Amino acid sequence: MLLKTEDFNDAGKLFVGRLAVRWKELSEALTELPLQFKASQQKGKEGSPIFDPVAFNAVIKEALSKRSWATNIAIPEVVAFLGTDVDFFVEGLLVEAQFSNYPFFLNNVVRSALLAKSKALLGSAHVEAVVIITKAHMFPSSNSTLYYEQAVNQLKEFSKYGVFDVPIRVAGLFAEMEKELPAIWNEYPGRYSRDNTMMEPVTCILKSGGRPNSICKVQINRSRR
Repeated sequence: MLLKTEDFNDAGKLFVGRLAVRWKELSEALTELPLQFKASQQKGKEGSPIFDPVAFNAVIKEALSKRSWATNIAIPEVVAFLGTDVDFFVEGLLVEAQFSNYPFFLNNVVRSALLAKSKALLGSAHVEAVVIITKAHMFPSSNSTLYYEQAVNQLKEFSKYGVFDVPIRVAGLFAEMEKELPAIWNEYPGRYSRDNTMMEPVTCILKSGGRPNSICKVQINRSRR
């Protein structure tokens, strides 16, 4: 994977300072991941390859667990009305993988800001900075799911008016175009299932949609591994 980032509220200073080692661990984990696809069930697009958020969440969790990051950390009562847990946390760095519907992005930002401002403890540390992992607009995906460019544009507006002051880095997952890349093809027993029945190693080629900033067309190759 390729990674693009955008920083807000001086997050960059932390990621070249006290949190540099943890950012290095996270960025290496993300760039080592293979692409994850599944078949669309959207009417008119049935069977076509789309970005698989469930599989990506699972492989990110596996990669960070191997690096001794805490996962699915219960959040304190002070923000319990905004959810039950956060995805990843280590030494003051809170990380959320946000591949679901775009309104949940604001929930993540608000919750993270409340955790930081309230000095609430996650384990034995306070939240100092936040990374929100997103996918690029280039990937075909389910309707209304968040993409990197959208998250950046929203935070630029929030930052302009000082809505949030917690240091935030938005990390976007991208991929090379017109090049054969390793990928995993996932199949599930039902539309909303989170347990895949098949993980097939494949290769893929991302082809231009024909217009600037358009969504790519994904060619899945099963015969070449």
